This record gives sequence, structure tokens and C-alpha cells, in this order.
Amino acid sequence: MSESTNYPVDIVERTQTLLNEVNSIGSEYEVTFLINCLLGILIAANEFDSRKGKRIGNKVFSQPILDIIPSTLTFFDRKEAIDRVTLGCSNISWLNLSKKDLSIVTKESRYNLGWFLGKIRNSIAHQHIEAINTEGRWSAVKLWNEPQTGIVDFEVEFSTINLKKLALLVADIYLKTYRPESGD
Repeated sequence: MSESTNYPVDIVERTQTLLNEVNSIGSEYEVTFLINCLLGILIAANEFDSRKGKRIGNKVFSQPILDIIPSTLTFFDRKEAIDRVTLGCSNISWLNLSKKDLSIVTKESRYNLGWFLGKIRNSIAHQHIEAINTEGRWSAVKLWNEPQTGIVDFEVEFSTINLKKLALLVADIYLKTYRPESGD
């Protein structure tokens, strides 16, 4: 085993290598492996990024990430809902949002990449995961964020293939941002 000289980068590079080289496709433990790899990447990205000024957290969505987010994504803006309740609106309604509310242009949406990755991280870390089976095989996962309020404010389903693509895309973004040779 080689040494680690830059842990925050090395751990993501090694996880990316595992995702690319370990043939888990179709194995009994494929989804478990993918969830563990994705969580490791998300934690590394979140923790290191928060120490370095949110260089990933403030990024907008890339088209490849938007492409793998299913149209079944739903979420609502808790802050807006709380503001409505605080302001005493007599007609309180949840503003349900969907994939169409995400954007690759910063000014068009406050729901950026950091927001999305935080919701995915919270979903996995707090075990808000439901297995979706097809013909006797674990084929997808449903993830949701349920803050201490007890209200689900984010829900998405990823097929096994798109779960792996998401992990690899997040690793790529992280490594392009934080590899020493990237010039950042």
C-alpha cells in the first residue's frame, strides 16, 4: 500500500479508483458498496470544503449531474415555509419544487451543488434510505432529508447506475477543485 501525502485528496482519489476498478456491478453488495463510497466522498468534500471557503459548496450544477438527477426529485424551501408561518399568512401552502427548479446558472437558483450534496449527505448519514427492488434485486435507492422538524424537505430516487455516476462525478469535481496540481 502506498503512503498518503495529502489525505483530503488521497482518500477521494482512492475511493474513485475503487469505484472504477472494483467490479461490483450485479453483485449482492453493489448498492452497499456504492452508498459507502458516495458517503465517504460527500463527507470528505463537505468537511474539507468548509475549511477552504466553500469552493465546491458554492458551485452551480454541471450538466452531467443535472442529467442523472431524476425528474422525480422533490423538495421544498423550509426557510420560505417558516417565513410564511412567522409572518402569519392566513393561506399557508408548501411551495413544492422539482428538478426544473435547479439550474446550471447561479443567479437562476439558490439551490446550488453544495445544497444538493448536503441533502444527499444528510440522507445517507442519517440513514434516510429505502431500498427499491426490481424482480428480486436491489435496483435503486430512495433518499430523503428529514431535519429535526420531522418534515421531509427533500426526496430523490437513484438507480444503481446513476448512484455510481453521481459518486464519480462528485469525486471528479472535488479532485479538480483540490488537487495541488490544479492550480487552486
